Amino acid sequence: MDAHKLADLLKKYLNNTASEEERTLVDAWLKQREANAFYQGKDADLTRAQFIKEKIDKQIRINKYKRTAASTLVGATCICLFSLGLNYWTENTKEHYEEQYVVQASKNQKVRIRMTDGSIIMLNAESKCSYSKKFGVKERRVQLLKGEAYFDVAANQHQPFVVETRHSRTLVLGTAFNINIKEAADAVTLRKGKVAVTSKQVAGQHKSLYLKPNERALIVSNKTPMKEPADALSISNWNRIYFEGQTLENAANKLMQVYGIQIDIHREKLRKVRFSASFNLSDKPTDVIYELAKANNFNYKWANNQVTLY
Repeated sequence: MDAHKLADLLKKYLNNTASEEERTLVDAWLKQREANAFYQGKDADLTRAQFIKEKIDKQIRINKYKRTAASTLVGATCICLFSLGLNYWTENTKEHYEEQYVVQASKNQKVRIRMTDGSIIMLNAESKCSYSKKFGVKERRVQLLKGEAYFDVAANQHQPFVVETRHSRTLVLGTAFNINIKEAADAVTLRKGKVAVTSKQVAGQHKSLYLKPNERALIVSNKTPMKEPADALSISNWNRIYFEGQTLENAANKLMQVYGIQIDIHREKLRKVRFSASFNLSDKPTDVIYELAKANNFNYKWANNQVTLY
């Protein structure tokens, strides 16, 4: 049902001119959780949606029990409120908050996300991010909502990659960096490339901090951002997978979990081969398998998302 038909239907409903079938449709719409889903991007938007719905629910009760001329006035008020909310949705909210993917890492988990543009996002344990299902169509924008993430961004000079947090906005073209957000501050650490970091909290603050590798921007709530030297490799060290004296079979199970690929070991002796190594979780699985094969003297063959070791 499009916006105009829905508005007309609500107007009939509130003015007691809707048919029984139309009233049933409105009742079903009000019960649908999706009716207010587009307001879930921000607390202020959700509050606005709840306010509108409360007004409509109040009018429904008036229509059912009083059916007086006063209901028309209240109904008109509700239609205005609904129209304001609907306009806010279609003009301002829909593009950024409708149909969002939300990804969250549990307490003892790290999550690897491969974006449609080839960029890699690694979420640390107890971290959370969201992005539009239309990511990469008009823009590349990710919201880091909680915790820590490592970004290895695919270069695209025509479409910058933007990471939003509560306190900051980080803009890049192609680079690798770490962001750790806490209640009162963000820390953006650059490993390679170049990024521009801007505070969203300081009034009148539009000047960006430009980071070079091994520099960190600190964005503290209501304070001017500052940058300082930092050991980017050490800070993003959580974004690594370690194999210490592991068998190839155990390592394969871990890699299947991290990358979502299928690994088949065709030689029984290979299963018991032990080795020590470490990799960035943002590394491509093809690169990891290549390094393991070179170090442990075995061959491999890829077919789609499956690799055979022999």
